[in-house]
Amino acid sequence: QLDVSGKILYVNRAFCNMHRQTPEELEGIFIWDIMVDCPERQNFPSYIEYLLKEQPERAFCYTRNVRKDGTDYPVRIDWHYTKGTDSEITGFIAVISDISDLKNIQTELKRAREDWENIFQAIGEPALIIDREKKILSVNKAVTEATGLPLEQLIGMNCYNLFHSKSNCRPLGCPFDASSKSGHLERAEMEVEALGGYFLISCTPVTGEDGHVEKIIHIATDITERKKM
Repeated sequence: QLDVSGKILYVNRAFCNMHRQTPEELEGIFIWDIMVDCPERQNFPSYIEYLLKEQPERAFCYTRNVRKDGTDYPVRIDWHYTKGTDSEITGFIAVISDISDLKNIQTELKRAREDWENIFQAIGEPALIIDREKKILSVNKAVTEATGLPLEQLIGMNCYNLFHSKSNCRPLGCPFDASSKSGHLERAEMEVEALGGYFLISCTPVTGEDGHVEKIIHIATDITERKKM
């Protein structure tokens, strides 16, 4: 519990355990005194003034608190108002939550996305991610190198317009439809006019939570030399 100046009046046992300090050490200091030295801490008195003036219905913020032993941790602060009989704000109830686990999960998800992107880009053959309407969602650098087209032009293009531009129609025998229906990896050998050769086209489905195919990973492996033999 804080007064209107941001001074801590009361802390419960849960916060003391989280912050590893006693009520005697915490009560009487300003809430920003337990934050790491950062821009948020410097601006916090102004933030308190904003809460008093604007009284947003749902107010929360993120910062990092620092314990007495020097360790710091990320927190979310949810603000609630205490009011007197005349409805004037007399202070705040600050609900402070340690979000370290959430931050760790977000970090791991970000790392996983970066790892996937690095692997996708490292594939030596042209690789695309295509939606159910056969529109290109993403490509690796091998696609931009093989076609000479910039990423911005490729995204949203129909895959058959990219690879079979001479016919300007959906080619027969493409494993995309078979993979979409079977939900499994499907392959086919096809002539790819845009790349000037024959390719083994591999289509791998990516399913959503409902089990339905949402995307297709489309990889084209050059087999032109083999076809000449």
